[in-house]
Amino acid sequence: MKIIKNFCLILLSILAILCFFIENHTSKSEIKQSFEIDKPYLSVLKDFSTKNSLEKIIEQNNAVLLDKKWQYLNLEVIRIRKPRQWNIDGKLNFTVETQDESLGKQKLDFYQDVSLKNDTMNIKTGLISSSKNIVLCERTIKFVKKDQEDKTLVEIEAKLSVKKIIPKFLIQKMDKKLNESNEKEVENLKNNILAATKGSESLFSIPINVNNR
Repeated sequence: MKIIKNFCLILLSILAILCFFIENHTSKSEIKQSFEIDKPYLSVLKDFSTKNSLEKIIEQNNAVLLDKKWQYLNLEVIRIRKPRQWNIDGKLNFTVETQDESLGKQKLDFYQDVSLKNDTMNIKTGLISSSKNIVLCERTIKFVKKDQEDKTLVEIEAKLSVKKIIPKFLIQKMDKKLNESNEKEVENLKNNILAATKGSESLFSIPINVNNR
């Protein structure tokens, strides 16, 4: 009986030490970047209105697209104005399987909200619900028409939050690694946007073809 008691005390001591040195830590990263495209807004819009685009960006992030479905896609045209005014709103849900080395293989459900107008285009992508490790993964891209120039302003905002049980002395390293990963993804996103406007495959899955006629 005394041996069992001593064993329990030793076990509790080890657990207490582990609790002191280990933490269920949440790393957070938020990156913002803006740049210009030397093309008019409507030309840029047409560049992104092609197919087979969602699969491309998912593959570049070490994941596989399992399923996608448009929840709705609405078009409103105001004909009494010249030039013609139009609004397009859509919502796409899709499922991917990640193949990340640190987070492992897991299925994630995402949404993509799309809003297009004569002078702006907003695309917001994020997790429908958090997973075991990924608390938040959100990407917002805004395209803005520049009235005085034949250029388009692009604004990117990326939020990423990951939770893991790690030793406390590795917290700083985890925060740094997550931020670097988020920065890299934003840079890749920027390069893909620029590539799409130069005639390569489009980055987003928007089944539309809008002409301002």
